[in-house]
Amino acid sequence: MDERNWVEEAIGGDEGAFVRLYEQYYTKLYRYAAYTLRTVQDAEDAVGETIADAYAGIGKLKNPESFGTWLFRILSNKCKAKMRDYYVVSDGQGEGDPSVHTDLALNLQVRQMFLALPKKERQVIGLSVFAGYDSKEIADILKLNANTVRSIRKRTLEKMAREMND
Repeated sequence: MDERNWVEEAIGGDEGAFVRLYEQYYTKLYRYAAYTLRTVQDAEDAVGETIADAYAGIGKLKNPESFGTWLFRILSNKCKAKMRDYYVVSDGQGEGDPSVHTDLALNLQVRQMFLALPKKERQVIGLSVFAGYDSKEIADILKLNANTVRSIRKRTLEKMAREMND
């Protein structure tokens, strides 16, 4: 079966076809992200976010032949967003400003808390806060009830806020 057929099946909701497309594109996506970004973790995050967005939006893809271009456009936007974060951190502005160092420390603390979360909580928070998905979309992606997603999100954010205040 060729790529166009896999794309058409994925658009129709065939998860197996989407997995085959993911397997076909993963190495190319990762190489692009690793080359563009500074760290392995950021490259993996960008690819993961790209795949999550592509999975959620594949039904809206109009032209199956443009799948690869569409996928790389999503990844490119993810990488650009991460690079903007790099610029804010490393542009040299505010070197004498203690608030810059406080912001960096806070950013690191939040990232460490996020990475320490159990898998399900990390998925919900990642898809919600970082990728911008709503409860229904996250529920569809993770095969959960939307109310469960909202509950996990609320509980986890409250837990993180308490840890920040300790």
